[in-house]
Amino acid sequence: MIASFQYPKSTVSEGFLAYSFSWEFTQVDNPSLTYPGAYRRVTVELKIHHLAVNALLKSSQIDEIEGGITLDHDNDSGFDEASSCAPAFRVLKQLIQRCIADAVASGNIFADAVLQHLYRWICSPASKLHDPAIHRVLHKVMKKIFALLLSELRKLGATIVFANFFKIIIDTGKLDLSAARAYCDCLLKAVQARDLFEWIELEPLQFWHSLLFMDQYNYGGILDKAEVQSSSDDTINEPQVDIISSWNIAEYLPKETQDHFILVVSEFLYIPWKYLLEQTALRTTGRDGTSCTQSITVAAAENLESCITEYLKDQVGIGHYFKSYSNLLGCFHCSNCFLLLWQISKYFTEKLLRIVNDILQHFKRNRTDTINAATNESSRPSGPNVHTSDPALEFIKHVCAVLALDQDVQHDILRMRKNLLKLVRVKEFAPEAQFHDPCPSFTLPNVICSYCNDCRDLDLCRDSALLEHEWRCAVPQCGQPYPREQMENGLLQIVRQREKLYHLQDLVCVRCRGIKADHLAEQCGCGGSFRCKEDSSEFQSRMQLFLKVAAGQKFQFLHDCVSWILEVR
Repeated sequence: MIASFQYPKSTVSEGFLAYSFSWEFTQVDNPSLTYPGAYRRVTVELKIHHLAVNALLKSSQIDEIEGGITLDHDNDSGFDEASSCAPAFRVLKQLIQRCIADAVASGNIFADAVLQHLYRWICSPASKLHDPAIHRVLHKVMKKIFALLLSELRKLGATIVFANFFKIIIDTGKLDLSAARAYCDCLLKAVQARDLFEWIELEPLQFWHSLLFMDQYNYGGILDKAEVQSSSDDTINEPQVDIISSWNIAEYLPKETQDHFILVVSEFLYIPWKYLLEQTALRTTGRDGTSCTQSITVAAAENLESCITEYLKDQVGIGHYFKSYSNLLGCFHCSNCFLLLWQISKYFTEKLLRIVNDILQHFKRNRTDTINAATNESSRPSGPNVHTSDPALEFIKHVCAVLALDQDVQHDILRMRKNLLKLVRVKEFAPEAQFHDPCPSFTLPNVICSYCNDCRDLDLCRDSALLEHEWRCAVPQCGQPYPREQMENGLLQIVRQREKLYHLQDLVCVRCRGIKADHLAEQCGCGGSFRCKEDSSEFQSRMQLFLKVAAGQKFQFLHDCVSWILEVR
């Protein structure tokens, strides 16, 4: 017999969380795929619209593709949750089909509103349309549609940089912005032509000439700000760009070193891109006068990219000069490229050595201010990996971790890192020389703005917009604040449920990892002893995160509740 469940009495933000209660509390987490690296070709960010509507309408096709296992038994929930809500799921599907017909045929604004607000009403516990079982089944179908969408994009030649339910960042593989836009248009038309993705809309938001990507909250890039104007002559107009630096890890460096970090990473992005523009201009001005196109062939593009890699290696300081020289002569017929490479050789190595030495001298003179400079504001949650003892060492670790994202020069970066560590007298493979993300992560899934209906996942620990200011919608045209009382109540529900799960958790065998079935047994059948599935230190660290968030946002009720839990524990 399935245990009954009573909905929480406190108000929860619309779309704030999705609960699945079978035998215990389960949070529905949205998938997020991250592929760190340096993407020197044009990348584009695509916003996903109507994924939930498409998943609902195409659920039968997904069922056929996977042999009827989409609505199969759910092992996580402990009972056949999908089959229990199958009749209601079919009724909901018929409702959406009629709404689409009304919206297309007669422009019914109410039918269109149902389509626009469908996912918000399904995943919000405050909604009359909400049902945990239906939400779990729909979420499962959405994940399958999402995986097939990414697979289709890869088949069409795109490289996935980052993807979740709300946006996708892809590498177009094009060096020219106009070619990347044309490729993006063809890509979207090809995806739209597939019957499985009929109702999904992919909207290009912004293009990046170059992108250095670690994760969603740690990236930098050269953002295109204006359309490239076409001209009848052969001159190339330099595009309007903006260098974006969004590095959450930089906030955990001393303030004196943050500007150096941003500058070095920005130069690592800008210098190769500027070099690409110059060499493309040389190729354009030096091409045969009978040629009627400015396009770059595939072979020439590959040669150009290899030359950029060699150029970047020379910037790092471990480049092979004569190899680069011969390649450049073969590609661009430019005899002065070797002199250019020789003049700026070892640029990053020499610059970083100078910066690290300045940091050592500065903090040696101001030893008493080191801790204050390295300590973040009280509103910013700090993780166990934050080190404030040696600012120079932390600067080396952070900078080299970011520069090593470029796989083409990773070996050279590691060699440069070894030389930099010698300045601070730290061995290359010492534990204190290893980089760890200093910021913990806590994500609230499916936070929906009640004003513009924008749906996104909020990371309360790493999103800089949430750490410094009032929690507001990130859409530029909206910017409305999220209701503080509802957000606090939602966080309070999570704290209560996690506390309940901690006290009702299973015991597992330390040897075979089996769950304890006999309540009176002191040892497992294999002879191993039992321990709690969740360690007390892990639970305490989670509660400390909530305590930091409550203190930063002045959630008094949440702060008192978490403080009491930590005292009782």
